[in-house]
Amino acid sequence: MTEKQKKEIKIYQCETLEDAVLVSKKVTAMGNVVLLSPASASFDMFKNFEERGEVFKSLVWNLKSKEE
Repeated sequence: MTEKQKKEIKIYQCETLEDAVLVSKKVTAMGNVVLLSPASASFDMFKNFEERGEVFKSLVWNLKSKEE
């Protein structure tokens, strides 16, 4: 990774998955990549990884449907 690439990486800290999806949508241009990486387990928010995945898909689909 070049120094220029390192300077272009931005990190945002969010409290919830919904906040992370909304911030990602706000700060990302079409064609760019967003990496969502939880800093810890989310057992206090979801019963398992499957539920977390379903909530994530729902949040993203809701954003997409608002655009149409």
